[in-house]
Amino acid sequence: MNQVAVQQLLPGHLRRMRLTAAASVAVPLLAAVASFRLPRIATGLPPLAVSFLALAGSLWIGFSADRHARKLMERIRRRHEEHGDTARLLADHRRVLVAVLLRLQVVTLLGLATAVSGTGPTAALLHFALAVILMGLAWPTEHKTLLLLRRTGVLH
Repeated sequence: MNQVAVQQLLPGHLRRMRLTAAASVAVPLLAAVASFRLPRIATGLPPLAVSFLALAGSLWIGFSADRHARKLMERIRRRHEEHGDTARLLADHRRVLVAVLLRLQVVTLLGLATAVSGTGPTAALLHFALAVILMGLAWPTEHKTLLLLRRTGVLH
């Protein structure tokens, strides 16, 4: 695929990626509001233990998210070396974004666990904020996409 054709694919690719990311960011925001309305659910664990375990899980996801994303990106770069299809590379790029965002949604779920079975919705706001911040770091930019295209040799 020539350079001009690739440049024509970029705006649509970025638009789809940003819509996906925006929809994902809306989830923890809605969960934060909903967490104040949800009923409490008793578990066999003390609320503080539930909150501690949820926080540990959220921090683990937060600290490992970048490493996970890098592994996925390396995998699609290697696959592109085999097939050489730029449209497929961009589709794989979007799939990586979806995988990363889904992983980060677990932080939202852990926030909901804190809200309903842990120390309450106010404490859960930490999880929701962390999810939004991490999703913001994963936000698709033209710079990141061009970097991928250069590293795979699609653009020079």
